[in-house]
Amino acid sequence: MSLYQRVHYFTVQTCKRVFRHPEYGIVRFDDMIANADEYGFEVVYVAGISFENLPLHYRHFFIPESMFSATGFLCDFWSRSYSNKYVKEITGKPDVLIIDRRLEVCLDAAFFDWLEREDIAYQYPAGGDKKFTSTVRHHQSYPHIFAHGEGVPELVGGVREPWPLSLERLNAQDEKRTRLSDNMSPAIREAIARLYPTGYRPEWPLSQPIPDDFQINETCLCVASSNDVALNSAGWRPARQTAYGFEYGYAVNNIEVPDDDPVSGVWQKEMLIALRCLESQFDRLARGLTRQFKGNHYSVILNQIKKNKYRTLLPLSRAEQDVLFGLVGLDTGDPTGNIVYDLSKAGVADTISLWEHITNGGDQYQSFEVRPKSGIDDPAYRLFAVIGHCAWYYLISHRTSRSCHALDNGRCINYEPNQSLNVRSMDYRKLLNMALKGESEKMVSILNEYLEY
Repeated sequence: MSLYQRVHYFTVQTCKRVFRHPEYGIVRFDDMIANADEYGFEVVYVAGISFENLPLHYRHFFIPESMFSATGFLCDFWSRSYSNKYVKEITGKPDVLIIDRRLEVCLDAAFFDWLEREDIAYQYPAGGDKKFTSTVRHHQSYPHIFAHGEGVPELVGGVREPWPLSLERLNAQDEKRTRLSDNMSPAIREAIARLYPTGYRPEWPLSQPIPDDFQINETCLCVASSNDVALNSAGWRPARQTAYGFEYGYAVNNIEVPDDDPVSGVWQKEMLIALRCLESQFDRLARGLTRQFKGNHYSVILNQIKKNKYRTLLPLSRAEQDVLFGLVGLDTGDPTGNIVYDLSKAGVADTISLWEHITNGGDQYQSFEVRPKSGIDDPAYRLFAVIGHCAWYYLISHRTSRSCHALDNGRCINYEPNQSLNVRSMDYRKLLNMALKGESEKMVSILNEYLEY
């Protein structure tokens, strides 16, 4: 598509991470589940719309009984307005609507008549259009629900989860997270300036939306993915009141732990991935465990876990694992948290899993690649940063690593490829050296000079 055309991508999909259950309400899994129906979970659908070449995505979850209107969804989004320091207002109809091909049998003829009346050109993506596929994949991301500072919701009796998450609350919270970040690459800023110049006059739909223009076809809307996993044993982490606010319950795959088990019991996979990325910092981790438990054998244990190819955290006890959870940087709510992960040995799947955890499912404040303002990039390594609402993370990786493919190909939630923070060449070299040594605390003072809050 031309850079001078405003293009939107429209999709409806069967949710792979969000389901409904009569005893638990809306159920969220960190994994993309392939066989949830076998365990009594009911289907939830997600309608999504995205901008071509702009980091702006909007979605709406719905169930089969809710009579979803495609034109109503589009009108709702096009009536919204988004802005940041580079653009005053993004709103209104697009020039072109690219429609997910899986919707061919779901959309009534009245839908296309409506588009023609609104003078909106439409088409389906070309076969093998990876850009479209990677963009609409965003709508399958895990919906984190943050209720910081909010009180306990109304109790619901007669069900296993007395504070179930409702579909209305899920959509309301997800809408709040739809925003246009200020952290944009020069290429994206240039595209915005062309598409929404000063004096741009948006157009909004004039026709009323059609209430019955969409018919659900489960076979077409449910498309298998290489990221799908089988649900073997579903565990439940119940809703709870925390010091920061109310946290809704969520489901866990392949693990069964009592409700009072430590947090490390849920995040075994992520802890093992993090350990692999912290091999050069095992001495620091061992010292942290020694301070807590007074033992001097933790270097041996960590190297034993490495020798076992990171299959298990044993022989560490539950208490030791819970302390290690914070030491490896997985406590994203720690305001003092700063850590460097070396992703050079991480594959695509492990990179995605670690990224989803440290960003709380894409809710990072900023994320970018650190690059020099002048001169050439380091020929061996690349450096990325995730600025969370509390903890900060730095990701260094060899250029040939599969982890770079995950970042460059849009597999990491809310990370826009080519998004960079350009620093002076001397600072760039210092940051790389500090990252290779795991000296995360020293990196903060340098980056703070360049970050905009």
